Amino acid sequence: MGSVKGNRRGTGPANRFSQLLNEELRAAQSRRRLSLRALEELTGVSRNRLSLTLNLDSSPLNTNEFELICRALGLNPVEVCFRAEATLQKELAAETTSTSDKELAAQILARAETAAKASYRLAAHPVDDIITEDLG
Repeated sequence: MGSVKGNRRGTGPANRFSQLLNEELRAAQSRRRLSLRALEELTGVSRNRLSLTLNLDSSPLNTNEFELICRALGLNPVEVCFRAEATLQKELAAETTSTSDKELAAQILARAETAAKASYRLAAHPVDDIITEDLG
């Protein structure tokens, strides 16, 4: 197999999805205990290219390289993409739903101030830890 060539200019570093694909491929490479040299021999993709893409995430794999590496590692490319996409969606969901303690405290204080302005009295349960210091 000859090495895979192409114009890589302008593709830039691997995006998060490409990084997750690389993580899947690195894990499979590790499980199979294959060196970059062995993977190069199986795929025809140069060790330098494998290192730049899989290990350093400095540029994304093209679809030809991705398919060759998957086949050499005994992986189904669709399943690798599915797992990477599932991980990406979990990460995105965590980013959008996670609220820091400081943000949560600010929300609680804002609601308490609104309730106080509406003449509601707030009470804490006797076993609650009451924060009396400034969180700023």
